[in-house]
Amino acid sequence: MKRLRRAAATKSIDYRETVGSDDEKESKTAPKVANVELEQPCQPEQPPPKKEVFLVPNRVLSTPEIVEAKEDIENDVVSLGELEIRIQERRAELSGMEKLLEELGERIYLKRWTISKLRTFPDELISLIFEAYMKCGDNMNPWLLMQICRHWRSVAIHTRRLWSKIMLGTRGRYHKMRRYHGYEFCYSPALLRDALSRTAEGPIDLTFEFFSYRSSSSGDSDEESKGVLTSLQELVNVLRETDAVSRVRTLELTSTSEDVLRGLNFGCFTFPALREVTLKSSSPSLNEAIQTTARRLQILRIKASPGGRLNWNLSKLTSLVYLKLSASHGLMPLEQDALRTIRSAHGLVELSLSNITLPTSGSEPLRISTLRTLHLNRSTILCRLDLPHLHSLHITKSLLSTGQTDFLFLPSLEYLQLCEITADESPRIRAPSIQTLEIEWPSSAAVNAKLLEKVFQQLIKPGHIAPQAICFHSGSIDSKFLAKILYEIPYLTELTFSRSTALSKPFFDALAGFSLPLKPNSQRSPPMCPSLQCLKLGLTGIRRPQCEASMVKWGRLAIRSRCQGQFPIKEALVQEDDNTPWRNLL
Repeated sequence: MKRLRRAAATKSIDYRETVGSDDEKESKTAPKVANVELEQPCQPEQPPPKKEVFLVPNRVLSTPEIVEAKEDIENDVVSLGELEIRIQERRAELSGMEKLLEELGERIYLKRWTISKLRTFPDELISLIFEAYMKCGDNMNPWLLMQICRHWRSVAIHTRRLWSKIMLGTRGRYHKMRRYHGYEFCYSPALLRDALSRTAEGPIDLTFEFFSYRSSSSGDSDEESKGVLTSLQELVNVLRETDAVSRVRTLELTSTSEDVLRGLNFGCFTFPALREVTLKSSSPSLNEAIQTTARRLQILRIKASPGGRLNWNLSKLTSLVYLKLSASHGLMPLEQDALRTIRSAHGLVELSLSNITLPTSGSEPLRISTLRTLHLNRSTILCRLDLPHLHSLHITKSLLSTGQTDFLFLPSLEYLQLCEITADESPRIRAPSIQTLEIEWPSSAAVNAKLLEKVFQQLIKPGHIAPQAICFHSGSIDSKFLAKILYEIPYLTELTFSRSTALSKPFFDALAGFSLPLKPNSQRSPPMCPSLQCLKLGLTGIRRPQCEASMVKWGRLAIRSRCQGQFPIKEALVQEDDNTPWRNLL
C-alpha cells in the first residue's frame, strides 16, 4: 500500500511541474498589455428594436395603438420645434461671424491702403496713369476711376483730358446711359453744358449719333423727324454759344437720316484745332465748314451715302496726309467725284479706296508725288497712275487696269499685297525695288494655283518684280506645283506660310533636294531656293493634328539635310496658333 501511495504522489508532482512549465512558456510568448482588465463585466441583453406596427400596410390599428401614435406625433413635433430653434441660433451665430469677417476684411483693406506707396504718388503722376488707362480700349471711361476713392475722384475730375469724349444724340435706347463706349452721352443742352465744363477748355473728341429716327412715309415719322431735328439743333446751338467747336480735335458724324442731317445749321462753324474727321453721312453746311476752316486736318474719312455726292475740294487742306473714300456696296460708282476729290488733295501720304471706280482721264495721268501707301478694296482703277514714291501697295478684290498696254512702273515699291484676287485681276506692274510679296489665297487650290502661275508668268519670270521675301496666307495649294514655281526663284531669302496653308511631303523633298528621309545612297540635287535664309511655318487654322505633326517632322529633316548639303537655313521658326510666339523649329 505504501508503495502505491508513493507512486501516485510522484505522478501528481510531475503533472504539476509540466503544467507549470507550459504556463510559464505561454506567459513568455504572449504580448504584454499594461493596465488592461481582461475580465469584462457582463452586459445586459439589449431589448429587440421596437417594431413599427403603424407602417404595416393594410392593417387597422387598435385604439391603444392609435393613442400611442398620437403621443409619438406630439413628442416628434416638440423635438422638431427644438431643432428649428437650434438651427436659427446657429444661423444667427453664423451671420454674426460673416459680418465680423466682412468688417475685418474692410479693416485690412483700409490698413493696407494707408501704407500703400500709391498714396505717395503726386496728382500729376496719377493723372498720367489715368490717361494711359483711357488709351487701353475704346470702352474705357473715367466714371469707373471716380468710384475708387475721394482722392481719385478729385484727380479724375480735374484731369480734363479724361473728359474729352462727348457724344451728341437723341433720346433713344441709350438715353439712360451716361456713358457709351467711353463717350459721355448728351441728349439735352443741360447735359452738354455739364460735359463741356468738365473739359476745362481742353480738346474735344465729338461724335454725332442719331438713334431714334426711322425713315417712313407716315405722319408720325414726320413729327418724329421734326422733334429729332429740333433736339439736335439745340445741341448745335450750345456748341456755337460756348465756342466749343474751336476745341474739337476729332469729329465723327453718323446718321440714319439724311433729311435730319441736312436740316441742321452748321453755319459760322470754324475748326482751327480739327485733326481727324470721319463722315458717314453728308451735311453740306458742315462739309463746307470743314473744307474752308480745318487747316490742320490730317486724316479724312468720307463715306458716300445712298444718293449722295463727293463734292469736296481739298486744296485748302494743306496738312492732309491720309484720305479714305468709300461708298456703300452696290451703289453707282462715283467716278468723276472721286477722281476730282483726289486731284484736289496735295501732300497725300496714304490713300484708301473702297467700292470706288476711277475712270480714264485722257492723256493726263493721276499724279501723286507724295503718296507712300495705297489701299484698294473692291475698287477699279482705269486711269493712268504716276506714283513715283509709292512704297506699299495693298490690293483686295480689286482690278488695277491702268488703261495702258505697258506695265505700271512703280520705281520705289517695296511691299506688294495681293488679297483674294483672281487670275484675271492680277496687276500688271513693274517694280524693280520690291522686297516683299504677300499673297492671301482667295478660295480653292485650283484657283490659287492659277493665280500663282499668272503672277509668276506675268511678273516674276520676266523680271518685273524680284521679291526677296514671299508670304502665303490662308489657303491650300498643291505642294508639287508650289515647289515647281519656287524652283524658278533662286534669289528668294525668306519664305513664310501663315494661317491654314497646309504643306505635304513633296514640298519638303524639294526643299531638301532629295526624297526624305535621307538614305546612305540617296542622290542629291540642288534644293529649292538655294539662297533661303529664313523659313516660317504657321500652323494656325490647319486643324488637322496629323498634318501639323507631319509639317514639323519633314521641316526639321529638310533643314538638317540642307545644312549637311551646304545650303543652310539660318532661321527656322514655327507657330502653333496666333496666341503663341514663333519658336525655333529645331
